[in-house]
Amino acid sequence: MPFSKPLVVILKKMCKFVGADYKKMDFHKDDWYWDYTWTKEEEGKFADWMVKYLMENKKARKMFSGVIRTKNQIKEATNMFIFNYGWKVSEDLREN
Repeated sequence: MPFSKPLVVILKKMCKFVGADYKKMDFHKDDWYWDYTWTKEEEGKFADWMVKYLMENKKARKMFSGVIRTKNQIKEATNMFIFNYGWKVSEDLREN
């Protein structure tokens, strides 16, 4: 099933942040978001970009359940997206 245009924009931007090739990613794989890492700083910059993108794009906001209109609601939705689908944070990696 193809993704919505706004989700494709978001996923392409995520890939760009870590140097991943969007066209080669298998987003249907259960743990695709474990394939790359980013720093806390990169994650923060992506979050800032995504908040701005959602603020400016009503269709993109509709991807999220419920009505999100305020900046705080958009930040919350962005944080939830990153929590669920964001790349691993490199500072959180532990050696066994």
